[in-house]
Amino acid sequence: MSRELLAEEVEQILNHGEVGRLGLCRDARPYVVPLCYYYDGKAVYFHGAPRGRKIDCIKDGGRACFLVDHLLEVQKSEHPCKFNVAFKSVMVEGAITLVEDEEEKMAALQGLVARYGGAEAASRLAIGDARGTAVFKLLIERKSGRANP
Repeated sequence: MSRELLAEEVEQILNHGEVGRLGLCRDARPYVVPLCYYYDGKAVYFHGAPRGRKIDCIKDGGRACFLVDHLLEVQKSEHPCKFNVAFKSVMVEGAITLVEDEEEKMAALQGLVARYGGAEAASRLAIGDARGTAVFKLLIERKSGRANP
C-alpha cells in the first residue's frame, strides 16, 4: 500500500535525485524526456538545445510536470500477480519558461554544474559557456510524493 511522502522526504528526493523526467504536451501529444536538473527550493532548472521538440512544447503550452523517482527494489513473488516495486517518487507541476535573464541563466547553469560536477567545476563556468544553451525554469506550483510500501 503506497503512502504520501512527508515534506522533508519530498525535499530530500528533489535535492538528491540523479535524473528526472520532464512531461510536456503539445497538440494533445504527450512528450516525456529524462533530464539532469537543478532544484533551488522554488523552481527546477534544466538545460538543453535551443531548438527541438522540447522548446516547441514549452513555447506552445507553458505548463509542465517533472518526476523524480528512486527505485528501492523489485519485490518478486512466486505468484506473477504479486510482484511489487518499492519506490519513492516526487511529482512537481507548474509553469515552465525559457530563462532569458543572463544572470538567472548563469546561476542556474552554475547550480547544474555544481550539482553534477562539483563546486570547482562550477567555478570554471564562464559567461561564454552559456551561448548556444537554453535554460528552462519550471516554477513549482504544486509538489507531491508517494512511497511504496
